[in-house]
Amino acid sequence: MSNRYFPKVKVIAALAALGLFAGTWAVLADGSAASATGATQTSATPTPTPAPTQIPAHPPTPAPTPKVIRKIATSVTLTGPAQVVAGQPATYTAVPSVSAPGRISFTVPGGDCQSLPIAASVTCTVTFSDVGASHTVTATTSYYPLSCCGPGQDFDYDYVGSTSNVVSTVVVATATPTPTPVVIQKIPTTLTLSGPTQVGVGRPATYIAVPSVGAPGTISFQVDGADSAACPPVQISSSPATCTITETRDAKHTVVASSTFASLSCCGSGQDFNYDYLGATSNSITTLWTEIPTPTPSTPPTPSSPPTPAPTPAPAHIVFAANGTISIPTINGTGKVGPGSVSSDVNLRSGAFTGTAKLPAMTINANLFGFIPTTVVSTFTELGPLTGQLAPGAGDLTADLKASIGVTSAKALGVLPLTSGNCVTASPVSIHLASDGTGKFSPFSGGVVASKFAIGPLTHCGVLTSVLNAILPGPNNTLTLTLVAQN
Repeated sequence: MSNRYFPKVKVIAALAALGLFAGTWAVLADGSAASATGATQTSATPTPTPAPTQIPAHPPTPAPTPKVIRKIATSVTLTGPAQVVAGQPATYTAVPSVSAPGRISFTVPGGDCQSLPIAASVTCTVTFSDVGASHTVTATTSYYPLSCCGPGQDFDYDYVGSTSNVVSTVVVATATPTPTPVVIQKIPTTLTLSGPTQVGVGRPATYIAVPSVGAPGTISFQVDGADSAACPPVQISSSPATCTITETRDAKHTVVASSTFASLSCCGSGQDFNYDYLGATSNSITTLWTEIPTPTPSTPPTPSSPPTPAPTPAPAHIVFAANGTISIPTINGTGKVGPGSVSSDVNLRSGAFTGTAKLPAMTINANLFGFIPTTVVSTFTELGPLTGQLAPGAGDLTADLKASIGVTSAKALGVLPLTSGNCVTASPVSIHLASDGTGKFSPFSGGVVASKFAIGPLTHCGVLTSVLNAILPGPNNTLTLTLVAQN
């Protein structure tokens, strides 16, 4: 063996001596090592035997807790007739407070109403024939146990049955009608108090209370919040209630009135109303008693003489020459007017004027029915004075007059007379003259005025009255006058 392998052998031997390796190692010439067969085995430390595991004993089974069953109270309400006609059915209705499984029975003679299933409402109908008898009826409930029947139905409570109220029914031969209750209306009222707010010491203060309703009742007065011997209660009547207080020194009092009414629905036939009046409290009035000083008389001033009014100027008398035209559309006629005159007295301060109008007879050339030449001679007679008004600045005027229009001659085709006698309008014709509103009229020079007017029926025209009334009367007749001042 070569010397170069000795160091390895020494290392391995040292490790074996320390117990880290067991057996004999051989060192090969090429430097590999293998475990030699039959090498010495190092003994290991023996493993201790574990102690056996202790198995705990099975705990004892606890005794079951007994179930407490609650008992829940119930009730049942019974309704039925207070009276029933013999031979007619009487129905009783029981309404239990709990609609759980159970039975309900009615204690009523002559009815098969025992052990009926409980429901939300259970009825029992019987017929009585014993007139004059009184029957008392009740209903009794009983419930099945709910804690009896195992899983799914094993509750911790049960319902306790109950007995209803008693219903008494009287059997009669004929039904007695139930009276309709009277609803009493309460009607509000008002109370108005009047009186002074200040009076002199030693002088009376009178307060007047007026209710809105004069029904039977009482009005009381309270002075400073309390009843006053000076003002006892007053019965309500057609006259107002009054209270009078007098103070002999400086004082102040507040007065209030209140009303109460007797019940109208209290007293039987003839006075049994369906309403009562409600009392009311009035407004309050506070009165102050004070010493009123005697006023010192003062010397009245010497009246001055009224100013002398300025004299009213005398009206200006103005005369106008009047010429113009007239148009009557019902006969397709026109004619000339004038020469005539308008005489007026003008108040130059106010612009008002009065006067007269005189127009001569007018010849009107017409075409009756549009093709019959007709000549009409008409008169214009003023009825009463002409009145009018100048506009501010005197640039325009309006005037009104009434006149009677007559027909003295009417000829068709120049020869056929159509009138006779004193033929005039039966009623006055109203004519409203006015300038054109442009301010061109002058009371000192004149201007143009015009009017549209209506002609009414004619009268006193003889046998031809009906003929003329068929062709002449109508509206929209026109009168145009040119007035020229003469002075």
